[in-house]
Amino acid sequence: MDPRWLEESPKDPLHPLPTTVTTIVGGYHARDIRDGYENTILRFGARLITEKEKDKEREFVINFYVFDSTVSVFEVPKLNSGLRAGMFLGRGLVVKGENGDYVRGQDLYAGATVKLNAHTFYITHADEFTLGFMEKHADEFPQANYNVALDKARHVLGHHELTDILKRVTPYDENKTGFAPSNLVENALRGVLG
Repeated sequence: MDPRWLEESPKDPLHPLPTTVTTIVGGYHARDIRDGYENTILRFGARLITEKEKDKEREFVINFYVFDSTVSVFEVPKLNSGLRAGMFLGRGLVVKGENGDYVRGQDLYAGATVKLNAHTFYITHADEFTLGFMEKHADEFPQANYNVALDKARHVLGHHELTDILKRVTPYDENKTGFAPSNLVENALRGVLG
């Protein structure tokens, strides 16, 4: 749809604006623009990958806007750093590499390295909302798919390590539900992996 047509249509009674808009953007299907993902923003903490020591300490927030697959980057303020925090990269579509593809939601996850324009970022974490959104849409975010993560853990960990983790966590599952608090599982993994 031509954006100029949208701007002129309110003045032209023969070409009114559509009442329903159906779009497929970045793998997400949004029916009726008001019911889509226009307010859904995935937020990731990140650091620059650079040779400059001063830049290695800089912290950033990468925002991914699900509805239109645009990205913005903000620098987190640090006292007495001498650097000006705030908008680092304005909102827009960002080409992710030499092949001309745009950054998609699937490209952003904790542990990923992503190049946004001339800067390369290492994503350190995601906020709770983002993690929940990714888990609910695990078909779109393979890194948040429980079964994929479990299969990878099985390949990395041997039988002995898995048995050790179960021995550490099982006593805390008093109701025998098969679930344990995430902090206990994390501590058990750290104990086994070092």
